[in-house]
Amino acid sequence: MTHKNETDYTQLMAFDFTEPCAEVPTLRSRFFNLLAFPPAVPSNEVIFFLAAGFPSSDQNYRLAEANALDLVKRVVVCRLGAERRQPSDDALLEILPLAPLVFDPDGMSGGSVFVVLAEPDGPAAYFGGLIMRGGRNSLQILKTGYIRRFLDLLVDDTA
Repeated sequence: MTHKNETDYTQLMAFDFTEPCAEVPTLRSRFFNLLAFPPAVPSNEVIFFLAAGFPSSDQNYRLAEANALDLVKRVVVCRLGAERRQPSDDALLEILPLAPLVFDPDGMSGGSVFVVLAEPDGPAAYFGGLIMRGGRNSLQILKTGYIRRFLDLLVDDTA
């Protein structure tokens, strides 16, 4: 049994941006409209993952000179890691970049991951999780089932 402090699931945090997005419509494009979670499928139906984040070393913070943030997003195409190498934390899943990263991924934590699945009508993309940690050869992501459970708890608490 995994205890509360032994899982990355407890690192989740949520913020409600409904009012700011309603007041400033241009903010809406910066948020993902989460309509569906991926179905549970065998691993052979996973085509690939797209992991996106903002590595610290790529960012240019020019706050003092120009009050500007030059943000650089990296998108990494990944495949499912080997079953024998999966993390001991059931909330996590290891994914592997198709090629070792040529940049330091430090700072990508919290970035979104999308999964593309083979479905009868063709490939379909879903929100696939959040990057928790990683290196040049692998990323560990928080599974969507745990994120969904967390969000369901928030909705139940506010109902």
